[in-house]
Amino acid sequence: MINNVQRSASLFVMKDFLWFFITIMPFIFYIPHAIEPTVMTLVNVFITGVASFFIALEPDKTRVKEDFIHNVLKNALLSAFYMFVPVLGVIVLLLIMHGRDINAEHISEWIPAISLTITISGLVVFYFQCKPFTRYRKILFVFTIGIILFALVLCPQ
Repeated sequence: MINNVQRSASLFVMKDFLWFFITIMPFIFYIPHAIEPTVMTLVNVFITGVASFFIALEPDKTRVKEDFIHNVLKNALLSAFYMFVPVLGVIVLLLIMHGRDINAEHISEWIPAISLTITISGLVVFYFQCKPFTRYRKILFVFTIGIILFALVLCPQ
């Protein structure tokens, strides 16, 4: 049970680290902060919410390795950084396109792209959190992908 709670906690804390990186980004690049919390809606609901809940319920008989807090923070920080890199790529692309004339409107035009990159990288992080795959985790992972694709088709903006 502890191993599954570690996986779930890592997903929840990852979201906080990611938002911290996104929040400090405007100070580093001297750009307006125009990224809204809605960019993480799919990740919040389907990965850190629903999927991590079901991961925590799965029976796990493997031995607990290392320290709980250390594992959670290490996994969450690495996952958040991995999810932040595509967002950083979009912002660098915007800086290349607009130079120092970048404003909140330029950033808000790219919110769908930022949201999609966060969602895709969130699925990749979730994939690695599910390893080693059991039958239960395979079903959960495929279901999560399906529900996210359904949400994207239903509400593309």
